[in-house]
Amino acid sequence: MVAMSDSDLSSEAKCGEVLRDYLASVDKTMLERLVIDAIREHRCLLESDQLLHEEWQRAATSPSVPQEHAEALRAHCLDRQQATAAQQEVLSYMLNLLGYIPNVPTD
Repeated sequence: MVAMSDSDLSSEAKCGEVLRDYLASVDKTMLERLVIDAIREHRCLLESDQLLHEEWQRAATSPSVPQEHAEALRAHCLDRQQATAAQQEVLSYMLNLLGYIPNVPTD
């Protein structure tokens, strides 16, 4: 994992502020649509993260898979977990703003 520099952290904080300001300014109807989209995205991320994790586990236990490949899958899996956790934080913030969990129609 690569450590973030102070300027990277500052830039990330500014992006977070801009996103919070934007979300606080949209009307409830638009916010509900954004939340539904974010819930769907989160579900897709969780599904793909699970598949990647299973692939990594298979590779890690298979003697025919080079260890470098298994380690690359492990690193990718950890990166994806961090990205999914960040998306979860945004979704949680959006849900708090909305004040309820909307009904998400199945596709």
